[in-house]
Amino acid sequence: MNADKPADAQAPLSEQLQALKRSSSQLAHKINNLLSPAALYVDSVLAREHQLSARSQEQLRSVQAAIEEVSQSLESFRQLDRPVNAGTTQLDDQAGTSTPQASTVVSAPRQAPAAVGLRVLLVDDDPLLLEALTYTVNFDGHAVVCAPDAGEALTQAERAKAAGQPFDLVITDLTMQGMDGLALAEQLKTRGLTRHVILLTGWGSDPLAEGQLPEHIDQVMTKPPRLSALRSALAGIAVGR
Repeated sequence: MNADKPADAQAPLSEQLQALKRSSSQLAHKINNLLSPAALYVDSVLAREHQLSARSQEQLRSVQAAIEEVSQSLESFRQLDRPVNAGTTQLDDQAGTSTPQASTVVSAPRQAPAAVGLRVLLVDDDPLLLEALTYTVNFDGHAVVCAPDAGEALTQAERAKAAGQPFDLVITDLTMQGMDGLALAEQLKTRGLTRHVILLTGWGSDPLAEGQLPEHIDQVMTKPPRLSALRSALAGIAVGR
């Protein structure tokens, strides 16, 4: 009997398990992205539409709770592909770098919410999320410009700076085709195109467990982002402007 046979037989199984872990992590990421527009719209309606009937509010809160539960449940998918060394501080767009938690915000200290009126550049290759973000941010009186990718974002930022109206804040997705959110943030900061960058990620926040932000990033929010977290961040930036 060949003593090496069991090891050889296990190799394909090990590869299959790794592929399964990556797939589960990618699935969690996609679901977080899909949940994000719904989470923002539900939060916005509950916060702003005060004429809603008690029954309508109850139904929307049920939807809100369901979104939260699904997002929290996705953590188990991410745990499958969590790296052994969870102390890394580098966010990236590969499966297995982090664990999503609903409404998680990791940021530098912020001042209390105050008056608003920022110039904000939103960057995301998901048109549904971009639309939801635009509605949410614009509703509070901020001037919003959208870009579907990092290249267009840099063009818009350069144009705004040349016009003497640079963006106060850029909110960008992490994972995009071409240049990702981290590389975009580096370009924006080193070229003096904005002072603040918020990174949205569906991969989670484990790399920030020790409170260390990636270079050029002022704040990280996991998807689905929540209205209260966005409003607090925007107000904090407005105070320090």
